[in-house]
Amino acid sequence: MPKNVLSIGAGVVFGFAGGTGVVLSAALLGATAAFWLGRWLGRDAVEAFTGAGVEKLDGLLRRRGFAAVVGVRLVPVLPFTAINYLAGLTSVSWWPYLLGTALGILPGTLSYVTLGAFGAQLGWQVQAAAAALGLLTIAGLVVAARTRRQKGAGNV
Repeated sequence: MPKNVLSIGAGVVFGFAGGTGVVLSAALLGATAAFWLGRWLGRDAVEAFTGAGVEKLDGLLRRRGFAAVVGVRLVPVLPFTAINYLAGLTSVSWWPYLLGTALGILPGTLSYVTLGAFGAQLGWQVQAAAAALGLLTIAGLVVAARTRRQKGAGNV
């Protein structure tokens, strides 16, 4: 089940504060397990499982580390689990990965849990959460478009 759906469900079941705690704890525990499993299994196994190449992510994480982890986590449509496994195969070290993951998933987590906790009320909380998710998605699309444009021009 997608993390976003579970986050909304946690907001419905546990409320805003409880849902946020449950989602952050579970996401960080899952991200930790997948990171170390990726390191243990190795590149061939993870690439077969995720269907994604590691070289591009490895280069980004080698150059930017913590900031790159925060960046990929801020975009709510990027595959959370695949990033966890793939990051385990890269040169990023454990603490920048964990802290970048925690900081990067916070805005999306707060937004989705808010939708679950306050969605029936349609008050300012839901409007702010929807706006935050929209802005994160648009920002991710802009970054992806710029990257593709630069790649097409031979700059990357």
